[in-house]
Amino acid sequence: MSGVTDSNDNIGGLEKINTLWKQYNNLINTKPSSYASGEEVPFNNYIINNDIFNEDVPENIFINNDTILNIILPNNETVEFIITPNDFSLNSNYLSIKILDNLFDQSDNILIGSKCNFENLGYKHIEFYYKKECYPTIYNSTDQLYTWFIPEPSNGSISSNETNNLLKNTIAYLYDPYNNTYKYQLFYKLGTSFYTINFATNPDFAYLDNKSGFLYFYGGTRIGNNVTLANIRSQRDSNPSPPYMSYIRYNGNLGFNNLSLTGNVTIDSSLSIINDDVFSDISNLNYNVLNTQQIRQYVENLNILGGSGNSNSLSNYENKVIFDLSNILTETSDIQDLSAIFFNTITPSSITSKILINLKTTLYCSYALEERINVELWRDLSMISQDNNIGSVIATGGLSIPYNFIYLDEPNNNNLVKYYLKYKLENNNSKEKMGIINIQSNNISGSSNIILREL
Repeated sequence: MSGVTDSNDNIGGLEKINTLWKQYNNLINTKPSSYASGEEVPFNNYIINNDIFNEDVPENIFINNDTILNIILPNNETVEFIITPNDFSLNSNYLSIKILDNLFDQSDNILIGSKCNFENLGYKHIEFYYKKECYPTIYNSTDQLYTWFIPEPSNGSISSNETNNLLKNTIAYLYDPYNNTYKYQLFYKLGTSFYTINFATNPDFAYLDNKSGFLYFYGGTRIGNNVTLANIRSQRDSNPSPPYMSYIRYNGNLGFNNLSLTGNVTIDSSLSIINDDVFSDISNLNYNVLNTQQIRQYVENLNILGGSGNSNSLSNYENKVIFDLSNILTETSDIQDLSAIFFNTITPSSITSKILINLKTTLYCSYALEERINVELWRDLSMISQDNNIGSVIATGGLSIPYNFIYLDEPNNNNLVKYYLKYKLENNNSKEKMGIINIQSNNISGSSNIILREL
């Protein structure tokens, strides 16, 4: 394999493809000059808790009855709109974004930028957005038009943790490859008319990162970071024509928060439940519905498939929500040790105990090109986990990223244990301060915390 570097001493395109190809085949690129068959170390991927949809997304939606959709207009008023099986007869009565978009076009009551969920079809946790206007990630830009998103509020900046990106968690383009239920549509506007833009085609070569919620344009004429596109202009331009998207997005619970389980659930270890609802004896009922306090009292001495039968761990937990600093930022790419700033401690009751770590904070990075962030979790003097290259490789003018992390650790001692973070910026050519933000202190409200629980 040749072409490890290009003429500018950067990583060459051929080597980038080689690395991606090996990862696709679950291999680490330890031998740049070797083919995939010569590699020996497996590639391990990871999934963050907040990346998990914990409610099912239907592969398709069959319309077999007249159904009322509650449409939320941009002014937050609600109107009713009835869809019928006949509306979707050309698609074998299966819902699709293209047909639904056309139906909304024909209605005088539905405005551009409206949305609706499919609660009356049995799917409250997915929403349809109708020709929603996109905005550049570079706030108020007229010429840096490479990357777009859909902020809420509409004037929100991507660098603000109070801005919600409504493109995030869009259902994949071909999640339903047969009926095109989720095949999102892209438009530009000329006067009062909308015109379709095909993805990955000349001249603008649009692409949507549906998970993170960013719309990219790889085409156009470029000079540095400035991009001139054939059909797209920003809201700040004298002749604006931003992109518009019609799409379906997941809006349900994420990770293991408010998790709904169906079917048989097997727990092959100890179960810790903390919720002090009032207990009442219901053992004489034929159908017992237990609240969590009742479960605790019934099973605290029960050994279930390797459970310890010891309820002491139910009460041994530390929840730290207030820290000394509200922001922990740096202008360098050196490792930042937060062992004295962002940490929590716990003393296990047994050397065989496990410690469940639940950490929440907000990362701030990606102000300029290749300024992602690496995060490490440490126990005393040992690194126990690492997340690398979080953020966007392209410039965003500052990106706030909610970071939630769950890890089950085995410290193998019953002495005081400290858990803390270290972080490192990939680069900091912009010299902007980046790191960890939105931490609650005695003076400022925030949303970070570190929960340690003995199991």
